[in-house]
Amino acid sequence: MKLPGNFLPLGRFTPATDTASSSDGSSPSHASLASAPIVPDHLVDHVVCVQVGDALTVYVDVRKRSTSVFDSWLHHLKHAGHDPVLVSLPADELQAMRRQHRRVEALAADAPEIHREIQRLLMYARAVNASDIHVIRRAEHTDMELRIDGEIYRVNAKMMTAQEGDAFILAIYNALASNKPAQFAQRQFQTAQIDGDKLAETGIEMVRIIRGPCEPVSKGGHFLVARLQDQPDFKCVLTAQEAWRALDLMAPKKPDGGWDIDGYSPEQMALLERIARRDHGIVIACAPTGAGKSRTIRAVMRRQAQLFPWLKQITMEDPPEFKMSWAVQLVVNEAPEKEEERHTHLKLLKHTMRMDPDILLTGEVRDAPETHAMRGAAETGHFVLSTLHEGDLYRFAVRFEGFDFDRLSPRVTCDAGSVIGLIGQRLVPILCDDCKQPLDTASEEVVPMYLRDALHSWDVDLANVCVQGSDRACPTCLGRGTVKRVAIAEVVETNETLMSLLKRGEIAEAKRYQRSRKGADKSMLEHALALVAKGELAPDKAHSSVTIVDRIEANGDHL
Repeated sequence: MKLPGNFLPLGRFTPATDTASSSDGSSPSHASLASAPIVPDHLVDHVVCVQVGDALTVYVDVRKRSTSVFDSWLHHLKHAGHDPVLVSLPADELQAMRRQHRRVEALAADAPEIHREIQRLLMYARAVNASDIHVIRRAEHTDMELRIDGEIYRVNAKMMTAQEGDAFILAIYNALASNKPAQFAQRQFQTAQIDGDKLAETGIEMVRIIRGPCEPVSKGGHFLVARLQDQPDFKCVLTAQEAWRALDLMAPKKPDGGWDIDGYSPEQMALLERIARRDHGIVIACAPTGAGKSRTIRAVMRRQAQLFPWLKQITMEDPPEFKMSWAVQLVVNEAPEKEEERHTHLKLLKHTMRMDPDILLTGEVRDAPETHAMRGAAETGHFVLSTLHEGDLYRFAVRFEGFDFDRLSPRVTCDAGSVIGLIGQRLVPILCDDCKQPLDTASEEVVPMYLRDALHSWDVDLANVCVQGSDRACPTCLGRGTVKRVAIAEVVETNETLMSLLKRGEIAEAKRYQRSRKGADKSMLEHALALVAKGELAPDKAHSSVTIVDRIEANGDHL
């Protein structure tokens, strides 16, 4: 059997027909993109309009973006009911966009051929025993992946641009799918299915679809996940080897970057990786606002993508703080008036469970429904990362209990099989080596005597302790007295004994037990004191992040 080299469909931007149903109520006979608005002659060389369903993106020459003629046209556009996403591009990139626009439109003129190409893809997917197809339309390109025997593989047979990805997703959704909302809405989550009568000779009985927006939303980002249900006893005309070669399947690209977090010791990084290698469970980063939780979580997820590139990562963020090119990033958005376009944490959690995830970032957990959904995701075999605005990691269960006294009591949440890891963290400023001053030059107003006594109780040699300098002319730190901030953290891999103590509310005893375990991490206070003892962290700055208490009086009950 001859295998086509270019099996993936290309789509067009502005066909003559729209997405409305025909007069008899049936769906249109082909996938269509709603007609883009007319660009006036005086702007036609400086603007490209791309409309997918109800979503309009206006690409404009950066030199024309702030001109009165463009602003006037944009005003009329909005008055006509459009709500465009604006993307400013240099002139050469805009012209490349225009050429791509025309090429895609020309290549996709034969809609029935698009459908045949999609059916070929489904046939190949069936031949390699794929359970899911993932399509992620990024800012400038489109990724396609298959899940085969539980692992994600990248389809390299045809690399698609962002606009080709738009057309491909729309062709599947509008022309082939049924049991769906009447109109394709790019900024909404929508479900659909393709029934057997449109899947002839593919070996697939039914396809269940979920699609919706993902980062970068402002540049038209969206995704489609198709769950494939095989026909029983179907005899494939293709061998798995032939289909694999036609698809040109490869493992997903591993993200670049080293495995390090500024301030973490090698022992802490090894402990974090050990937790990250677990197959399922919840990891919670507990810290106040501005403590670097998101950066640490991103580092863990990047490491997981390097170790396990075949696992699918999905994030829910408000808003996304860092780009994760290896993941699908969903945006929490509670502002829109339309209920369908309002994406709460809870809604996104429910959507993600249909998106074929392995690893989930739920963002900050803020109430009982979100906590229940997070626990449910872990209990169904997913690895879940989350954050909690709680200053003491050993009190995570107390915080959960405040959400729901009965259903989220410590006897429920303190389960080492569910919550597998806890991270407590702060960010502290590192002193400038060129202008820091010895402790004995500081007044008691800066470092009180009780604080000096507490340092002494931890066997800190005060002769090595330094405080922030005041040389405004220092060229190294530009007069700030500090050069950067680093993390001080405590990383905990839970076990049943620790959780039993927390379940009974014996928090101080739980801290003492945990820190006595072989290979356990030190407390945040001990990590801070180590920096103070080396003259790298001022004691008053350390005290404002993690309270420095007398060692004997603390008796192990400290941050």
